[in-house]
Amino acid sequence: MIKYYNLNNYSRNGSLNISLDVFNQITKYSVLKYLKENNLDNDKVKLSQNIKSSKTSDGQVKINISLDLKKDYCNSKLCLDIQKRVSDGINLFLEVIPLKVEVNLSKII
Repeated sequence: MIKYYNLNNYSRNGSLNISLDVFNQITKYSVLKYLKENNLDNDKVKLSQNIKSSKTSDGQVKINISLDLKKDYCNSKLCLDIQKRVSDGINLFLEVIPLKVEVNLSKII
């Protein structure tokens, strides 16, 4: 079943329903672009699972990203940079959305 995020007063012309799959696709695009720009190939950092987006009870979209990191690249700056890139990507494509991005370390490779 496809789930939607209802954005009210979109550009003051009513409401817009956005599929949570759109959030997943934008997130994947943003993460992969960040990894490519920083020369972080699959041997160093990779997405370990599908990206999961959900609606929270307080009206936010929560995005969970799981990463497999090589031991040498396991640091909080990388996770914060990915969070920022995803947040910027969502805002770029969809304008203002209440958003929560979580980057989880799935395993060290």
